Amino acid sequence: MGGSFDSRLKQQWFKDQWTFALDYQLSGSDSYLNTIANTLSPYYDQPDRAQLFNLTDMIKDSGRLFSYQRLDRLNATYNAANYSIKFGRQVMSWGNGQVFNPLDRINPFAPNQIDKSYKPGLDMLSGQRYLNNGDELNWFILPRRELATEELSYDASSYGFKLYHFGQNADYQWILAKDAREQLFGWEVTVNRDNGLWNVDVLCSYDNEHNRYYYSALGNWQNSFELLTKQTIAFAELYYNGYGSTVNRPKIEQLPAQLQLLQSSGKTFVSNRLYSALGATIELNPLWNLNPTLISNLQDGSHLLSLNLQVSLSDNDLIITNWQEPIGRRGSEFIGLESDLSSDYSSYSRQLFIQWQHFFAL
Repeated sequence: MGGSFDSRLKQQWFKDQWTFALDYQLSGSDSYLNTIANTLSPYYDQPDRAQLFNLTDMIKDSGRLFSYQRLDRLNATYNAANYSIKFGRQVMSWGNGQVFNPLDRINPFAPNQIDKSYKPGLDMLSGQRYLNNGDELNWFILPRRELATEELSYDASSYGFKLYHFGQNADYQWILAKDAREQLFGWEVTVNRDNGLWNVDVLCSYDNEHNRYYYSALGNWQNSFELLTKQTIAFAELYYNGYGSTVNRPKIEQLPAQLQLLQSSGKTFVSNRLYSALGATIELNPLWNLNPTLISNLQDGSHLLSLNLQVSLSDNDLIITNWQEPIGRRGSEFIGLESDLSSDYSSYSRQLFIQWQHFFAL
């Protein structure tokens, strides 16, 4: 058992063509909640260890309990007629995955992330350019520090470009990026049909250090319909993780080195190669939404069932209740990968999560 709290004060200012943002965050947690699936930060005790600036102040870190305060947004944006440039701590998300997202390599959500309303910020320079034909060019430069030395390093840093083409029958995206010691090429197509919205993401990465290619891919479908008179949005997703282990129930020591590196930096969260996800959002009434999701490891037969209920109490108050239940055999991923060197193991634990969100204006 455990608990956590998270409070944020968000402020924006507008001056001519400039927009300024400042978000203050005060958070704390019982350390028993820090499982492999908790992505508040890859380095919860030093959230800004790899960042350009240290904007986090650790208030308490005493074994079981920790709390900290930080500036999680601190940026300025210049908006011109056909382009914009943003500098400072900000957020960026690429890709159209429902549960998995191979194209979001900078700061992705974990597959079982409950609250996706707020994403931790990163210190970067980014921009958008609107082309004459209606296409959009996005770019970013993300300086990072080596974890061992905490020195700025080209090998630890990232940068990239994304071209977004809005077609008549489909939308396309092309990504060319460098992330740490990998070169990335991504491609995405989204097609809207009468039977739903179809999306395919493909990622090809080249590891400069080990001279090796990795290929990952994702396909998903979503559609809205009435289910027993209730408005429902359902989705299905297949994911191939090119970094994953081909062993059905690997020991932790058997996981590929590149996979372990990406897991430790919070860039990927699963250990095998083939996964599926099924889910829905069911509007029980205008104020109650039920979100069941089943995530499956198709190699070892383990599953993670998530039941999420959101209740809107008022315009300013929202209650989120979530139950997560891992299913599978001993040594499988969602029950817990075992280790030959330690009695500890990594797992997605059974979890009951209750969150009250209150929004107010100063």
